[in-house]
Amino acid sequence: EHKGWTYHSITLPNGHILSAGINLGRVYVWDEETGKTLVDLEGGGEPALSPDGKALVYEDLDRKLVVWDIPNQQTIAVLESHSYHQLNPIFSPDGRLVAAVQAWYRYTDSIRVWNAYTGEIANALAGPDNDITDLSFSADGQYLVGAAGGSAWIWSMQPGAAPEELELYQGEINSNLNIYTNSVTAAALSPNNRVLAVG
Repeated sequence: EHKGWTYHSITLPNGHILSAGINLGRVYVWDEETGKTLVDLEGGGEPALSPDGKALVYEDLDRKLVVWDIPNQQTIAVLESHSYHQLNPIFSPDGRLVAAVQAWYRYTDSIRVWNAYTGEIANALAGPDNDITDLSFSADGQYLVGAAGGSAWIWSMQPGAAPEELELYQGEINSNLNIYTNSVTAAALSPNNRVLAVG
């Protein structure tokens, strides 16, 4: 049993469940089977685990995303950004990339993608006219899928490719804001990338 917010959990091949969370300005990774704390660092944000459970991405005290090597207890890379908030960081299915929402101001979200091992920027994606509320990689890592405002969005990981937007609800202009009475809050692709599910 542990106190704090849990943001991400994975199940390892041996059946152990690892969870990443925060409490009072510290970032933790717990082995839920043994109760052992594997990581205890200063920081916060919305920490996430790599699919193999060997790396953690979290926000340090300077609000930079850091990729942490769990077995060796050391920093792998610092993911530089000029954004004040970096939300919902996620690893690609192969653990090679980290993507996160860059929140500059309200309704101006974009996405940045880094190499998790070198910290180099691999891609930058934009498009939505509202806050991105959900973000995930496709099963093969070729696409990012998000929800924002009245639409679901699909971005190819090929640099320079235009995003695809599936608009379900139209917004209303109020001053300089797009206001949505109904909105898409979640989106995901099927394993073969042929079916898009939205919530």
